[in-house]
Amino acid sequence: MKRKAEETRWTEAGFVIRRVSKGKPYQVDEGTHNGKRTRKRFATLGEARTHCNRLLTEIMNKGTAARDLSDRDRMDAGEARRLLGKTPILDAVQFYLQHHSAGAAGGIVVDDLIAEYLKAPGRRGRKSIARRERTVKAARNRLAAFAATFGERKAAEITRQDVEDWLTAGGWTGLNARNYLANARALFAFAVRREWQAMNPAEKVELPADPESKTPPIMPPAHVRALLTAAVKHDPALVPRLAIAFFAGVRAAELDRLDWSAVDLSADTITIEPAVAKMRRQRHVTVMANLHEWLLQYREDAGPVWALSDVSFHHRAAEVARKANVEVPSNAGRHAFASYHLAQSEDAGKTALQLGHARPDLLLTVYRNIRTSDGRAITKETAKTYFDIRPDKPTDAKHALLTVKAVGESQPL
Repeated sequence: MKRKAEETRWTEAGFVIRRVSKGKPYQVDEGTHNGKRTRKRFATLGEARTHCNRLLTEIMNKGTAARDLSDRDRMDAGEARRLLGKTPILDAVQFYLQHHSAGAAGGIVVDDLIAEYLKAPGRRGRKSIARRERTVKAARNRLAAFAATFGERKAAEITRQDVEDWLTAGGWTGLNARNYLANARALFAFAVRREWQAMNPAEKVELPADPESKTPPIMPPAHVRALLTAAVKHDPALVPRLAIAFFAGVRAAELDRLDWSAVDLSADTITIEPAVAKMRRQRHVTVMANLHEWLLQYREDAGPVWALSDVSFHHRAAEVARKANVEVPSNAGRHAFASYHLAQSEDAGKTALQLGHARPDLLLTVYRNIRTSDGRAITKETAKTYFDIRPDKPTDAKHALLTVKAVGESQPL
């Protein structure tokens, strides 16, 4: 009697089950998904049949949902598949929901985002830091212009084009435009960190050209001497701050915070503490011989080197420059120091260290020039003349500072 051939193929719920020789013996052919044929194996025929029926149920459920789609939805899905190529449609939908107010987490409006940003600590790399009052004030003023345009809009709706149009409409140029863009970038970076949106629309906006990156004008030694002489005569309270700027290259914002306790004339050193330094890194600035003479006459044991506001300083310094009949460019002291110190030392690393730069290339591309504003070359001889600018005669060291404490900010001395 002939033996009945052993079955090797079955059909269940429209799916084919085959017996295979290796591994789990019952293989279900699930069909083609995303262009690939898929198969799954089971230890028993019963498990394979159950899986086939589960697949059929899933297909029927999805088919029911598909029947609920309108003709327009079907057409849109087909066009989306064509435009997206290999990108899954669901991925595209999820990306849209993350960036559109209807699906963005919280749907925070720009006004509220700015308020939260200004209350939050600052960032330095991955570290959280306390922001200085001056920094917060500058950010508040610039972001007020952003809020005036976008205040009621959802932050996640703002696009790169929106930011570009805002910068253009604002009419800002050069460094000013770069600062406005920097604050917009920081605002949206904060929103991304808080997971209120998934991307920063200001990040890919190209930085406007920065005219300040051109070679800076450098005051000739004679003009610096005239400025300091006029300050001694008309407004002596300005002298220490001006002298430190021109002969030590300390930043204006650092001078706003500098205390006399950081000035050690016995060691000819000014210590810029982290709380004072722009980058919050301590550095020691060497006091040149001529600066020592200027500061010796005004030295205090403690208290601010400049006791009033930076606005008051700039107004009063402009008046002294007018009386001296000299033009004082922006950031004149730091730029002059960088150029003359480099010519004298012939050591970019040493000058960069004095200025608080992490690398010398910033000094060479931004802060120094090889000619003064009257066209003369800056040489070692020019630098010697510059660092030989000294006070004409001793003055009462206490006079200027005591007078500052006695008068209001708006009154020149």
